[in-house]
Amino acid sequence: MRRADGKRLVLGCVLAGLLAAQSAAVGVPRKSEARFVVPETAAVEIRCSRHTQAETEYGEIANRLGTENYQKILENSRVELWVRPDTASVRVVDRTSGYIWGSLPGDTADDMNEAWVDMANSLVTIEYYNTQNAVIRLSCSDPSVSVDYAWDAQTLYCKMNAGNAGIALTVGITLTEDGVEFELQPDSIEETGENLLKSVYFAPFFGCTRGEEIPGYMFVPDGSGALIRYAPGSRYISGFEKKVYGDDIGIDNQNSGSDLMSKRTNDYMVEMARLSVPVFGVVHGAKQHAFLARIEGGEEFAVITASPAGVITDLNWVTARFDYRQLYVQPVGNGNEGIPRVQAERNEMTPRLRFFLLEGDEADYNGMALKYRSLLEQEGLLKDERVDGDIPMRLSLVGADVKEGFFSNSLTTFTTVQDALRIAEELEQMGISNLTMLFQGWQKGGLNGAAYATARFQKSVGSQSAFEGLRDAVQTRGGRFYLGVSALTANEDQINTSYAAATTLSRQLAKYTRDNQTILYPDTYVIRPQRAYGSLLELFSKLKGFRLHPERLGELTYADYSRDSAVSRTTQMKMTKKIAEQADEHGAALSRPNSYVWAQTAEYFDIPLVNSQYIYETDSVPFLQMVLKGHIDYYASYCNQGSFEQNDVLKLIEYGAYPSFMAIAADNIQLKGTPLEDYFSLNFEDWKTTMGDVYARVNAVLKEVEGAHILQHTVLQPGIVRVRYDNGTAIYVNYTEREAACGSVSVPAKGCHVEKEAGA
Repeated sequence: MRRADGKRLVLGCVLAGLLAAQSAAVGVPRKSEARFVVPETAAVEIRCSRHTQAETEYGEIANRLGTENYQKILENSRVELWVRPDTASVRVVDRTSGYIWGSLPGDTADDMNEAWVDMANSLVTIEYYNTQNAVIRLSCSDPSVSVDYAWDAQTLYCKMNAGNAGIALTVGITLTEDGVEFELQPDSIEETGENLLKSVYFAPFFGCTRGEEIPGYMFVPDGSGALIRYAPGSRYISGFEKKVYGDDIGIDNQNSGSDLMSKRTNDYMVEMARLSVPVFGVVHGAKQHAFLARIEGGEEFAVITASPAGVITDLNWVTARFDYRQLYVQPVGNGNEGIPRVQAERNEMTPRLRFFLLEGDEADYNGMALKYRSLLEQEGLLKDERVDGDIPMRLSLVGADVKEGFFSNSLTTFTTVQDALRIAEELEQMGISNLTMLFQGWQKGGLNGAAYATARFQKSVGSQSAFEGLRDAVQTRGGRFYLGVSALTANEDQINTSYAAATTLSRQLAKYTRDNQTILYPDTYVIRPQRAYGSLLELFSKLKGFRLHPERLGELTYADYSRDSAVSRTTQMKMTKKIAEQADEHGAALSRPNSYVWAQTAEYFDIPLVNSQYIYETDSVPFLQMVLKGHIDYYASYCNQGSFEQNDVLKLIEYGAYPSFMAIAADNIQLKGTPLEDYFSLNFEDWKTTMGDVYARVNAVLKEVEGAHILQHTVLQPGIVRVRYDNGTAIYVNYTEREAACGSVSVPAKGCHVEKEAGA
């Protein structure tokens, strides 16, 4: 079920609380004395998917699978690989515990037809398009498929030949020091007929379970991280399916209809979270048996798909699908009509999926995060973060923007350099001197009215020398100063769309369209990669004295099918890495960056603190935060856009995220008629007290773990969380309305407690 359904579940609980509070209210004699009392919803919220749930007690998880009828092919000191040739299925034995991993216990399943049983058992499954563009699925177990095996000391080679389909390929399964690795052998794909290879899966049901037969969960990297706990089968409309690094605007449809069941558009719904890391996982009993799966080749064309019990079958399974081709719409005529077509050329990649077996204390989402962090550290993809005395706070200021007029647009100035200096001084007096100041709308013409990639300053906001003075003032106080620049996207008034915008495979201009035609710029165009990165290089040169924040760099991953300058998604990723390396010698400040640019990221803006809240997602977990804490300074989304209530501030502390605010010096009424009118309240004077309160509360706790890494995140009981760091500090967070006792520690209601080990 999609996002709207998940939202309805949470909102339904909240509305129920509101109605209960209203019905319990005591009547009053006069209407003027009537009061509306906001109900307490913490008890409901801490048990919803916005939070992590406490583990329940259960016994030892016994093996469900055996190795009867299987042949041991490979082994090392940690792992054994067993194969059953007639069903092309595998068993992986973890020798440290004797636990056996595989798929179905038997050859059949009551709720699955032969095609699904074949897929569930097979170590390789393919999908292909036939001549009518229908998708056909074939697995190694299918009688029409021949499989040849060969192996050496470390690798089993499986050649799959789907003769009737005219498709053949070879997959290698290699033992590693702590698991197994699947890789489609380079140049092994053969397409000899009219059918075209669509996708490849490696052991898609590896680690699957039936209903709630065992306690545990699937992990998917949705937003901050999401768990899908095993439960009795429920009839969901669909399972989880998202492309790693987000949709590719070069081919994926970006426009969706309203799903609010009303005449109002869905324009103001919260954007769904993306997948920014190429991993997933399975747990069979927390702290008992688990694996982390990491996509190590072809991740830019991979889709992570998870199916909880109740979607088609009563099995819980999660896997990666590698897409070589997709359908797109080829326009015909001058209208919007089109016919479906299949990509002619395969995406170039070498799919590789590695499973890391985790046992004992490592066998949960904590262990998965620490394992992934360790891998990135070993590969040199994570650096040490900057360590401050007090935590930083991000403050985004907007200088000027375009305003819609009856005959022509005008310019509205919201914040000048002098305003920014005054704001910085006031914040310093409030105890906030470690500012990460981002100044947007400094260009001539304002934030959305400036010419594309201009380096000219808007005089009504401040001259270049004035901005240099502002930069120096912020840095002298110990902060950082960035100018926001946009080179990857633009509106129709900023570019010649036919010249600058990227082109989709459907021969349309690549753009994101908001479902609201009353706003000034409903369409945002995505710029051709070569032009975008050339423009960024020019900006780096022209604004050499400033640190820049290239908006959406590292977040957008897309292909461009322009006839004269086509760029693949893979090439665009490589270009992004090179540009990020040149953004700043200290590391770039990036918003929602994908993992492939973390090595170049010093500051991470807008880190997600929740998952997409699909109805089957039971928990949000701080997977991203456990990987990044101590390596990259990361900031939450703007607190003054709905994230400044008590629970939201506690979430910042629990996840180790720094607070962010967006502000202007002008009155809020000035936002009307501008592209910023979504931000209904930005006036600094209205928000400065909240800024001080939120910062003081978060800083008092998080300054104790500056530069430290998260070791463990544990829900002790519903609403009570403990986060342990490697500097000997433990942070307790209490979301409930009552003081909580955690051993010798007492945690105040709606509060925190910091505990330090002796000598820490």
